[in-house]
Amino acid sequence: MTGIFLDHVHGAAARVDPRATAFPHRQDAFSVLVLAQWRDPADTEVNIAWARETFESLRPHLSERRYTNFLSADDTGSVRQAFGENHERLVAVKRRYDPDNFFHLNHNLDPVG
Repeated sequence: MTGIFLDHVHGAAARVDPRATAFPHRQDAFSVLVLAQWRDPADTEVNIAWARETFESLRPHLSERRYTNFLSADDTGSVRQAFGENHERLVAVKRRYDPDNFFHLNHNLDPVG
């Protein structure tokens, strides 16, 4: 149940100004997802190792951008990469409308920055 998924970002998605929405990655490109899933707990280590090794072998060919929907729950360090050039603008919105960080159970924009 593992795989590598390639999504082609092009067409209408690439014609939107990157600053028009929160999602900044609007150039003609491919999104890559390395996905490992398994049923038997005994397969945990081998599947995690496969996903990590596969990603590391692809890393030299990837940009430093991230797609928010593909971030894992513990991947909070990649939020800035996910929002790219829009990060600071979105943090300013967060400060204004959610300064106490009530909505924090997602890939959070920290109102502190």
